[in-house]
This record gives sequence, C-alpha cells and structure tokens, in this order.
Amino acid sequence: MRLTEALSMLAVTVAVAVPAAAGGVAASLRGHWTVDNLAAVEAMAPPFYKAATPEKQKEIREDMMKRMPDMSVEFTATTAAMKAGQEAPQVASYKVTRSEKNTVWLDLVPQEKSGPASKAQKYSLEFVDADTVKMLREGDPAALLLKRQK
Repeated sequence: MRLTEALSMLAVTVAVAVPAAAGGVAASLRGHWTVDNLAAVEAMAPPFYKAATPEKQKEIREDMMKRMPDMSVEFTATTAAMKAGQEAPQVASYKVTRSEKNTVWLDLVPQEKSGPASKAQKYSLEFVDADTVKMLREGDPAALLLKRQK
C-alpha cells in the first residue's frame, strides 16, 4: 500500500470516528445527577463571603447550605429534568449543537405548560471525569458541579 492510500484511509477512519466519539460524550450525560451544593455555594459566594475570615466563612457557608434545597438533574436522550427540593421537576428538551473531546454544548428549551414557546438556553457540559460534569449556562459567572448518582 502506498503512503497516499494509507493517509486517505486514516483520514476516512478519523472522519468516521469523530461523530461516534461526539455522540458518546452526549450519550454519557444520560442518567441521574445531583448538584454538588457545597461547590455551588463556594462558586456563587457573594463578595462579603470571600472577604470574611475563615471562621465567618464557615458560619455563612453552613447557613447557606441549610437553606439550599437538594437539587438533581435527569438527562434522557432528548430531555433534561431539573428538580429542586420537593418541587415538581422543570423539564426542558435539548439539542446537542456541538461536541469536542470531553465537552458537549446544548440548546435547552424549557417545556412550558401554556403561553409562548420558551427561548433556547445555551449550556456547555464538561466532563471532569466519568462521574463529574461542570454545567455552565452561557452568560452565568459560575458552573454547577454535577455528580452522577449510583
């Protein structure tokens, strides 16, 4: 086999493998995830928290954790349902718009019971490892850290 033929075969193999890998990242989202509330508190802490002494930070953090409901997200092949505390889940359909290595970009459209159709919200979801995802909505200052439920 000549070098040009080998390079052509390699290019075809890579072109076929990329979509399969991209689908794999999005498919890896499927399942139940819990929001790491402690990481959320730390990431979204107000400026006075960051300026406080370690003892005061602990007090503020404990107070915030008591008031923050447990949150979870369930991804199916086409929907994401976020639940906070005892509230009914908020369901959104999603479409994968892009995928690279360990990150997938989604357009989520909340499913409204009535009224005009909701506008798509853009998210990126980066796999930190197989059981941890950073979920960031475009324009938000901090990501939510999701842990896979087992």
